[in-house]
Amino acid sequence: MIGEILAGVTLLVYLVYTIYNIIKNKKERWMLFFIVPYALLNLIDEVSFIITKSHDNFSFLESYGIIGISAVLLYMILFKLVVSPTSVLPKADTKAYKTSSLSKSKAEAYKREFLRLMDKEKLFTNSNITVNQVAQRMGIPRQYLSEVLNVYLKSNFQDYMNKYRAEEFVECLKDEKFKNYSIMGVANEVGFKSKSSFNTTFKRIYGVTPSEFKKTLASAI
Repeated sequence: MIGEILAGVTLLVYLVYTIYNIIKNKKERWMLFFIVPYALLNLIDEVSFIITKSHDNFSFLESYGIIGISAVLLYMILFKLVVSPTSVLPKADTKAYKTSSLSKSKAEAYKREFLRLMDKEKLFTNSNITVNQVAQRMGIPRQYLSEVLNVYLKSNFQDYMNKYRAEEFVECLKDEKFKNYSIMGVANEVGFKSKSSFNTTFKRIYGVTPSEFKKTLASAI
């Protein structure tokens, strides 16, 4: 019995610590919708067990509550990982570049060239573009480009591509050439392959869905 109580209390302490860190760091707050209910269910179950010496008082907790919430939480994390991996996986630590041989002057030059390729040549419209391909186009090692993105542009390759794609999508909506295109048709033109990735990226940047933005834009004309 003591072992079960210790295991339950340990799990609760870990969940509370996780919730505290999410709130403190203001990151991945979407996970609170699942971790908080999960922690509460565990708390109810643990208190009930301590008082009655049994887990049978709230059968729904064992059959549907804790197990169900666990399954939903795991599913949502996996879904988030597939749709927007950079929002789940930690970004590269800039400390890793402290021993880099890339000078600041060269980094600034590479940054300008990278931005030129995006602004003028719109490499992001190629939905299959990779960081390796862009680095080869610039004639620099891949790690240099990654360093420029992480340290000097405070982003990563995929996030930067999607940012440019979202901005280009907005510009295309203003162009008569795309008047008869569907929303996803325009999204494909600017480099988005996945509808879910497109919607997630767009709402994160503009605060509304692409269809809502299009309606607002149409009413403003």
